[in-house]
Amino acid sequence: MVKYDIDGNQVMKSEYKASPAAYNVHAAVLQARPDIMAAVHTHSPANLAVSAQKHGLLPLTQ
Repeated sequence: MVKYDIDGNQVMKSEYKASPAAYNVHAAVLQARPDIMAAVHTHSPANLAVSAQKHGLLPLTQ
């Protein structure tokens, strides 16, 4: 796990480093929605398998 504050400062020691692109998306959500207290980004085997398909993730359940 990598934990950042709203300004992009890492606030928890971790051997991992997150992508700045992933942080920027979450920061934008958190800044626009002060009622949301956290955003989580994961890469599960299922996420990776779907993203590797020709059409990737389709917004069918939105």
